[in-house]
Amino acid sequence: MLSILNISHAYKQGDNTLTILNGCSLNVSAGQIVALVGNSGAGKTTLLQLIGLLEQPQGGDIEIQGRSTRSLNDEARTGLRRHTYGFVYQFHHLLPEFSALENVVLPQLIAGVDKQTAKNTAVELLDNLGLGHRLEHRPKQLSGGEQQRVAIARALANKPKILLADEPTGNLDPTTAAEVFSLLVKLVKDQKIAAIIATHNHTLAKSMDRFVELKNGKLHEK
Repeated sequence: MLSILNISHAYKQGDNTLTILNGCSLNVSAGQIVALVGNSGAGKTTLLQLIGLLEQPQGGDIEIQGRSTRSLNDEARTGLRRHTYGFVYQFHHLLPEFSALENVVLPQLIAGVDKQTAKNTAVELLDNLGLGHRLEHRPKQLSGGEQQRVAIARALANKPKILLADEPTGNLDPTTAAEVFSLLVKLVKDQKIAAIIATHNHTLAKSMDRFVELKNGKLHEK
């Protein structure tokens, strides 16, 4: 589903060049969940941004189902992101003026899904995540764990082939984190999504299908 091929990336700091990634490669199959770990500042977020086509790698390529993305223009990359990827972040970034249901419906409407289908999908996802009784609640009326479950539903609403999650349980207490992670795994497996989840929680990481560490600019399988 997803191939990361010899990705390299660096940033300029004045007269110096800071190398973040130096030849990272990884293959992820449909329905497979890969834990991405590494020290703070190792480049996990940068790697996820490159994989998610939010930035262009300076070296190497990202392939989706064998298709190179390197030569795609901005419009094609945006379209691929919209229909292929789902993103979950440490901070849920829900729209505060909208209900849980509306937060999951909106990205579907943007993608061209009709309103009733979008609503049906949102209700089903939120119900599967244990929020069927909280559909009309706004984010400020939800707990941290509930807000993150809405964010997961939003990420999965357009049936992505690839899910990228950056510390999705980082702001939750251990018990809530385990509950949210368990629900996320079930949905990813059910929908046969290829997922990469960056986390500092090694207990959660070791429960995933694979465990890779980003260190000194390279990926090392554990």
